[in-house]
Amino acid sequence: FSFHFKALKLGAKTKDEDVFLQQLRQEGQAIAPVERTPRDAAGVSAMAAAAPVSNVKREAVHVRTEEKMVATVSRDGGLQGAEILGVVSLSVSAPEYNTVAIQMHNKASSGAQLQPTIHVLQVHPNLDKKEWQNSSMLKLKSAGKPFPVNNDVGVLKWKMVLTEEEQLPIALNCWPQESADGCQVNIEYTLQREDLSLENVVITIPLPRAHYFFYRPATVPVVSECEGSYDYQKARNQIVWTMPVIDSTNSSGTLEFTVPNGHSDHFFPVQVRFYTEKLYCDIGVDAVQSMDGNSAIPFSTETRFISEKYEVV
Repeated sequence: FSFHFKALKLGAKTKDEDVFLQQLRQEGQAIAPVERTPRDAAGVSAMAAAAPVSNVKREAVHVRTEEKMVATVSRDGGLQGAEILGVVSLSVSAPEYNTVAIQMHNKASSGAQLQPTIHVLQVHPNLDKKEWQNSSMLKLKSAGKPFPVNNDVGVLKWKMVLTEEEQLPIALNCWPQESADGCQVNIEYTLQREDLSLENVVITIPLPRAHYFFYRPATVPVVSECEGSYDYQKARNQIVWTMPVIDSTNSSGTLEFTVPNGHSDHFFPVQVRFYTEKLYCDIGVDAVQSMDGNSAIPFSTETRFISEKYEVV
């Protein structure tokens, strides 16, 4: 029994994952090391823009639910691979609440044609697995092993594998067209999950590089159509297309620009970042109660779904 997903590499471990894995090791679980991948400064700043710092007022019992998506799509159409990893973390700041039980709702596997099912869903070894299976309750097996105070602890994890491009929350259609005068590039987004409101959407398109040996200057794009706004970043040789919100009111949009040089390969990979406070999977917190179920406990929640890495290659 291990929470390590070898197929999904989401970068550096978060604090709650470190604590969670340490507890698993103390329980005698064999945990494989997680490969750490360095990020450049641009990637870090893009993530910061996509997922702002939460300003939720935290109660003594705070439940954080987060999903991260990694996806690679072919420029010619078709999904090369996509996974969503979710985690529910509990933080207790008062000792009298260190044995609370969390009542969840779990409607992730709805059976809809385009709704993928969860491949892996696991609870922490210290929790009662039967309680989860029977009533979606996250409850300790024993009060003798309470939750640590002032520490985020992962209590539930899941992994979902997407098999169709139509299952992605947002899709991109990228069309570079070469001509004698350079390239015309047309990129269209389509929101495929209109129940989601994607915030801080950032789409980054690389541009042909300057070549000083052949006296070729930096490629300055001429934009003829743009939903939202754009920023030409000469130092990074890219154009950044941004939308503060994509929802059912602007479920599709286009960026069109021309450049005087380059060929189709110069405009890939296209990267997509977004953030939303609604999860892809319908899993959430309904209530928090004492371990014996006799009293309700005040709690706060924090929910977010982000694109950790989404590329059209």
